[in-house]
Amino acid sequence: RTAVIEIGVKEKAGRVHFEYTMRLESGLALLVFLFLCTLLSPYPGWFDAGEFATAAHVLGVSHPTGHPLYLLLGKVLTMAPVGPIAFRVAILSSLSAAFAAWFLAKLGQELELGRFLRLGVAILFILFPSFALQATRVEVYAFHTALYFGIAYAQLRLIRSNDARWLAG
Repeated sequence: RTAVIEIGVKEKAGRVHFEYTMRLESGLALLVFLFLCTLLSPYPGWFDAGEFATAAHVLGVSHPTGHPLYLLLGKVLTMAPVGPIAFRVAILSSLSAAFAAWFLAKLGQELELGRFLRLGVAILFILFPSFALQATRVEVYAFHTALYFGIAYAQLRLIRSNDARWLAG
């Protein structure tokens, strides 16, 4: 009987720890998103930014490969009643960078890194100048980085838990 009670306490303690770390990483992602939104430009910028903003707004096709998922999500954001079209689509890049930070911190948790180390790595990655530039303009790189980190996190969870539900995303 005492063994059952101890197992119940361990499960409850594990759940509390999981909820605490989820709040920690979610708070990090929210702070990253809000910080990057303050750096967004209302103008398309240079290189492919104008092309992506226009293609998202009219649901057109950008240069190959076309980046269909980015453009579809960008189209949803073009319907938001804030700022110019380029600013609205750039919000997707900031949101993607926030998810990239979240997934990177979750990867660190899966690899059993310390709390400050994994959050520090995620913050340093976001503040790295070349990534911060891509996360504050209409460009697909922050979005792809979030997808890569998300896939890596799901694969690591699959390997560690041997639970096929992680294949479904």
